[in-house]
Amino acid sequence: MSTISRGLSPSQLHAWQRFLQVNTDARRAVGRDLTEQSGLTESDYTILLHLAGQDACMRATSLAEAIEWEPSRLSHQLRRLEARGYIRRSADDGDGRASLVIITDAGRTAMRDAGGPHLSSVAEWFFEPLDDADVAALTRILDTVRGHIRHRSGIEISPDCPCVADPNMTATTTPTTPEPQN
Repeated sequence: MSTISRGLSPSQLHAWQRFLQVNTDARRAVGRDLTEQSGLTESDYTILLHLAGQDACMRATSLAEAIEWEPSRLSHQLRRLEARGYIRRSADDGDGRASLVIITDAGRTAMRDAGGPHLSSVAEWFFEPLDDADVAALTRILDTVRGHIRHRSGIEISPDCPCVADPNMTATTTPTTPEPQN
């Protein structure tokens, strides 16, 4: 009988618990820094980052799928971003039932201003105790687990997804996020 069919071994349970704890602790620390330094929440930043990387405009349904949120959660967050002037919404001329979400210049500026401090916070809280070999091993492990989950759950994996082995990537190569357009 395999370990998986019986449950988790003590070392697997410990690793799972540590993963959950580190995820919670890191997101809390980085999110707190993001809000203190920029006034953006992690949710605000996630939405603005996706919009900036998609030529500034996406259908709301596509955005919800991209960030893996329920449409109602996205709708609430979009209302807050719209009230702050960071996005605007408009009807999709191609489909009257759909709405488009467009990042504004103020949204681009807020995201761009938050980007450097946000990445510094990630470096401080998450990567500071790791050396290059640790980062390479962690990346390999996370890519393996993510690929397994997506494969088992039937989620299509895009060829540009970092969880797909790229023969051109080395342990020191990092996936990049497109620079915002002015």
